[in-house]
Amino acid sequence: MQQQLIIWWSYARQNILSGPYRFTMATVILSSLVAMLVCTRADIKTGDWLLTSWSNSASSPKDIIVVAIDEPTLATLPYRSPIDRSFLAQLILHIGKGAPRVIGIDILFDQASEPDKDQQLQDVLRATKSPVIVAYASETDGLTPKQSAYLNQAVNGLNLGHVVISRDAFDGTVRHWPETSERPAEIPLFATAIANAAKKGSQQPKGRVTFFADSNSAPIAFPTYPASAAKLLPPQWFKDKIVMIGATLPNIDQHQTPFTTTSGVNSGAIYGVKIHAHMIAQLLNGRSITSVGAIAKIVLCFGLAALVVAGFTALTSLALRMAFVGLLLTSLVVVSLGLYRASEVELPLATLLLTAVLSSAAFIIRDWHTNWTERRFIQKAFGQYVSPALVDQIAANHDTLKLGGEQRPVTYIFTDLEGFTSLSESLPPDKVSKILNAYLDGMCDLFIEHGATIDKIIGDAVVGLYGAPESQPNHANKAISLALAVDKFAEEFRRSPDAQGVSLGITRIGLHNGPAVVGNFGGQRFFDYTAIGDTVNTAARLEGANKYLGTRICASETISAGATEHLFRPIGDIILKGKDEPVRCFEPITRNSQQAEYLERYKQAFKLLDENAKAAREILGEIQERFPQDGLVDLHLTRIGNGEEGVRIELESK
Repeated sequence: MQQQLIIWWSYARQNILSGPYRFTMATVILSSLVAMLVCTRADIKTGDWLLTSWSNSASSPKDIIVVAIDEPTLATLPYRSPIDRSFLAQLILHIGKGAPRVIGIDILFDQASEPDKDQQLQDVLRATKSPVIVAYASETDGLTPKQSAYLNQAVNGLNLGHVVISRDAFDGTVRHWPETSERPAEIPLFATAIANAAKKGSQQPKGRVTFFADSNSAPIAFPTYPASAAKLLPPQWFKDKIVMIGATLPNIDQHQTPFTTTSGVNSGAIYGVKIHAHMIAQLLNGRSITSVGAIAKIVLCFGLAALVVAGFTALTSLALRMAFVGLLLTSLVVVSLGLYRASEVELPLATLLLTAVLSSAAFIIRDWHTNWTERRFIQKAFGQYVSPALVDQIAANHDTLKLGGEQRPVTYIFTDLEGFTSLSESLPPDKVSKILNAYLDGMCDLFIEHGATIDKIIGDAVVGLYGAPESQPNHANKAISLALAVDKFAEEFRRSPDAQGVSLGITRIGLHNGPAVVGNFGGQRFFDYTAIGDTVNTAARLEGANKYLGTRICASETISAGATEHLFRPIGDIILKGKDEPVRCFEPITRNSQQAEYLERYKQAFKLLDENAKAAREILGEIQERFPQDGLVDLHLTRIGNGEEGVRIELESK
């Protein structure tokens, strides 16, 4: 047996108390405990609302009457305190003639008045045929020893009821029946004594006092008569009634009740005698609210948290999870309200709602933290090597890291610094590093600034693309804008102090647009987000073709056709090495008035290459005189001089 327990504990520790299971258990336990600790008062306040605003409205109990010692009554008496005992004696005598079921006197006889009047009251209390329950209290209720001694002497031999009213410690509201520890065990509660006398039974109430509310969520109105007028009423009005005699004086014996929570202090405060009336009505009607116990509350919270955990584990979509939580919270409210309305069973609604919210929040926060951590890791790992667009795409969609790719239209741009590899062999390493880093910094900044994704950097060559990882409009226009910016930067860099006096070559640029397969092709161990296909190969070869053509930028016709915002001059139909079909290529021209005239003359000459090589040579010669550094014009003049015609150019080296 011991060995089996050891094996079980080892399994539990490794498989249940670790990893996701540990998080699941922590979520269930902590969310439940926190909710139970935080929502104790909230549950009580929710119970107040349910009791006063959601219970089935009850009609006023006609068998309970309140005879109030109010200000108009005191105005008719010779003194205010203690209440004139002769007046009380005559009032009780008059009521007793009507044969009420019970008379409850919510007045403490804790001090002497005029001896003959005190005796008169004692005689009436003992002579009344209907049961009379007299209020009782003790020193623990705030009486002085002298008051307590007199009270015990005055009520000796009478039926007593302890008038203690229990208030919740945190806000002083009367919600619950007094515990046994709050009163002498041998003396019943005032309301209990009256209800038992009326029903000839014995009850020991506990839990919430079920205050009665009307349809407006206000305290129910018991028939109430001023004591000064009650003596004038026909005695039969009191027949078979429970008559409560007590004070209803301003700021005396008034208590906050659940109605205070929903209606405010002015509407929610009730006189003590009427609180006892509510208690009696509850006992007579057999009405009680069933609140779940501590163990049941724990089981409900743990079960609910486990349900949330199961739902979040099964559902991976945020939308589905939110819908699940919304449905669960709605169901909790509906079930709680329905159960209370039907059976007056009070569930800890606030605690259950918070348990569900905390359980859900734990998963949401964990997922957010996991995604945030992964995003930060990816951004840190790849942010120095690829463009922000690619980093954001990978961070937002981890599937990008999977092997394989998808076919999509892209524009590729290849650049290469002419002769730098050979030049670097003759320079000190630190000088090579400074020049190359300065050059690549400027190049990469331009790629990112123009929205291109940097595919790779190979030595002094920078390769980029448009259309991946995110689709982008206007591939061609953006690519040509980048190419012109790179060309301008490279030419300025050659003459800048950053070149450190070294004679740098030109930067050649090749561009092509078409379909390619884009994705991660680095194998299981190496992340290499790139593209493969003829589009990539063609762009690379067009970059190399610049060396033969005498140009710095060579773009395919697929690029020039889409780059409607830029000017181009045709280069020719280039047959690249390894290809049978020619690629018509163009060179982008910076847009200005001087170039416009030059471009028109060049286009005339280019058209004549197919029709009249001699005429074409004359125009090209004119252009060469004005622009002796134009390598493309030199190429066509050389071709014509070699007897070649047309615009078809075959490259052997590329």
